Amino acid sequence: MRRELVGQNRKTHLPDLSFTLYNLAVRLDRIGRTVEAVKVVEEAVVLRRELVEKDRKTYLPDLSLSIDTQVYYLNKIGKTEEAGKMGEELVTVRRELVEKDRKTYLPDLAWSLHNLAPYLHKIGRKEEAVKVAEEAVMIRRELAKMDSKHIPDLKFSLRKLANYLRNMDRDEEANIVSEELSSVRLRQADCSMKN
Repeated sequence: MRRELVGQNRKTHLPDLSFTLYNLAVRLDRIGRTVEAVKVVEEAVVLRRELVEKDRKTYLPDLSLSIDTQVYYLNKIGKTEEAGKMGEELVTVRRELVEKDRKTYLPDLAWSLHNLAPYLHKIGRKEEAVKVAEEAVMIRRELAKMDSKHIPDLKFSLRKLANYLRNMDRDEEANIVSEELSSVRLRQADCSMKN
């Protein structure tokens, strides 16, 4: 039905079709049909790219959400390299969103960077993985200073960064990161006691 409407008036009905496809992908994944969900969400991404070309401000957040979901599903079915490529696009999209509204989208950018690092590491782009992980840590430091609710995410990113560095025999740097992790843990404990 939605496809027929798009055929009759693409401009008016394309947003509804992209929304319907995205929701269908989510439902398919929930019932264990993730392979099908990947195909459906890929179509939603294509349509939302088209919408972004016409109205970037309105539809860029929707494109961001669709790509994020596509990355998750691709990883879930073991398509690591494809997930990594889409993860790189997601980071680009979220950087743009941060430029427009830093407060709202900075946590999402941090998550995208944090999740991109392991994909890069798995496909042998280890130096890039470290740089991406370092940026995730830098952002999460900023977020944790503003609100202690971000401390667990900072801990998670520090732990991952230390692991990547050790994997590359950069033990001295890894030790510095681990020391910061210990400090952050103490800070979290202190915040918990105050609350």
